[in-house]
Amino acid sequence: MFLGLDKLRRQGVKKVVVAVPEKSIGGSFAPTALMKYGFFADWCPEDRHNLCTPGAESSKTNAMVRFMREETSEILICTHATLRFAYDKLTPQDVIEQTIELILSEQVLYYRYDKEQERLVIM
Repeated sequence: MFLGLDKLRRQGVKKVVVAVPEKSIGGSFAPTALMKYGFFADWCPEDRHNLCTPGAESSKTNAMVRFMREETSEILICTHATLRFAYDKLTPQDVIEQTIELILSEQVLYYRYDKEQERLVIM
């Protein structure tokens, strides 16, 4: 949460995707009031963008693709499997000029769209 918010608010990253190994871990990324403890922002992912909670959209892959295409959406929580399947459906237009942070089980990867290679590459 803290790292993702810092990237969004201070470092110019436009989207944060938190990918977890299994749905039960995704619950740890629910909205959290961090400002009352001195952090500069609260963690406020939209409910529809937490694909690990009960009642989330049945097609998680389509939900993630839609998230990537929405300009104002910033935070998505999903499983590693959803990320993998959605990645195959994304087009270059979905990610051009966006820097995306992926938090994968304590490992942080930064991706950007490489116009020459026409694909996402790890930064």
